Amino acid sequence: MKRFILILIYLCSSSLYAQTDQQLLLLQAMSADWKVGQVVATKTITPRNKYTANIERRFLGVTPEGYYKVQEFYIDIGAPFFYKKYPKNTPYTSAYNLINIEDVIRSQFYNDSPKQHKPSIQGSYILYDDNGKVDIAGQYDHGKKIGFWRYYLEDKIYSTKQYKEDRLIKTIDHHYYE
Repeated sequence: MKRFILILIYLCSSSLYAQTDQQLLLLQAMSADWKVGQVVATKTITPRNKYTANIERRFLGVTPEGYYKVQEFYIDIGAPFFYKKYPKNTPYTSAYNLINIEDVIRSQFYNDSPKQHKPSIQGSYILYDDNGKVDIAGQYDHGKKIGFWRYYLEDKIYSTKQYKEDRLIKTIDHHYYE
C-alpha cells in the first residue's frame, strides 16, 4: 500500500510540474503586449544541411477567427566560407496562422524530432529558400498536414506528398529530362 501511495504522489507531482511549465508559457504569452511586426522568437536552421541561417518570427496580429498570424524572416546566413546578411524583410515563410497563443513565442520550431513541440499551424504554409523561391508549399488543419504538399528544387517540383491528418498517404517523385 505504501508503494502504491508513493507511486501515486510521484505521478501527480510529475503531472503538476509539466502543467506548471505550460501555464508559465501561456502566462508569458498572454502578458506580452506584442506590436505588429515585433520579433517574438528566433531560431537557427540548417536547410538541406548546406549552411546555417538565423531566422526571426514576427507577430502580425490576430485574425477575426482568433488565430495568431506570424511570419518568419531570414536574418543572416553563414557557412564555412560564406556569409550573407539579408535585407530586413527577406521571407523564410509566408504569413501563417497559429491556433495556440503559446506557440507564438516558442523558439524551438518543429522539425520532425519527437523531443520538439509541434506548433498548431492552421491554413496555408509556404517555406522559401534563401533566394526567395518557394521551397515547400502545403496546408495544415489544426496542426496536421493535409492534402498535397509540394517540394521544389530550382523552381521545379521534385516531389509531391499527399497527407491525411498528418499521415503520409502517397509520394510522387517528379523527374525532368532535358
